[in-house]
Amino acid sequence: MSSYSTNLLALIQRSSGIKVLMVLIPLMILYIILSHPFSDDSRSGQDQPPCPYTWHGGSPTHRGSCWCGADDKYCMCTPSLAIDAIIEYHKSEETISSSCESCSLLLVFRRDPPSGYAIPGGFVNIGESVETAAIREVKEETNLSLHSLEQFRMYSDPVRDKRRHTASIVFRCIVTSVEGFKGGDDAKGVRLVPLKDVLNLPLAFDHMTILHDYIQRYHPTVLEL
Repeated sequence: MSSYSTNLLALIQRSSGIKVLMVLIPLMILYIILSHPFSDDSRSGQDQPPCPYTWHGGSPTHRGSCWCGADDKYCMCTPSLAIDAIIEYHKSEETISSSCESCSLLLVFRRDPPSGYAIPGGFVNIGESVETAAIREVKEETNLSLHSLEQFRMYSDPVRDKRRHTASIVFRCIVTSVEGFKGGDDAKGVRLVPLKDVLNLPLAFDHMTILHDYIQRYHPTVLEL
């Protein structure tokens, strides 16, 4: 074969290879893009695993509340919002302004894990205010109807609840009647506990911290007993 023919054959082979590469390279780029979609998490500067595109109480990766749009696929995962209601019982209105050495707190004994005594409370439903949630949860767990609420504090330590990350708004509720109280929902029982004794009980979650902070703020002399 002449050198001319050899050079021509080599040129044809190289041209065929270039054409193949021109087809393969775009396909490889498309495969990479589809296999590794860009995440909106880059806006926060953190490499977070994507949430499942569904609404549910706890994400397996973020362990909070997760909602993702069906259309734009944008996902937002936040701590689960909860409420706790510290119910302070006085035998009469005259004792409300006293040192509370004789007053009691209404606590529930949990039916479900984690076990122990706890402040009545639960999660806020969609379309529900935290105040409405507090009234509802107290009614469900203790059968009491609350008429006054005062926000005390919010507790949001990521490890305060081992089940998921929760943020709880704690209310102070003063009552002078506990007639008809009984355990319900996930409360196995309900008990009136003298304020001076509550910190000696086995308390669930971070309720030992909450009640200590509560007593220190409103009834500090009780801690001295």
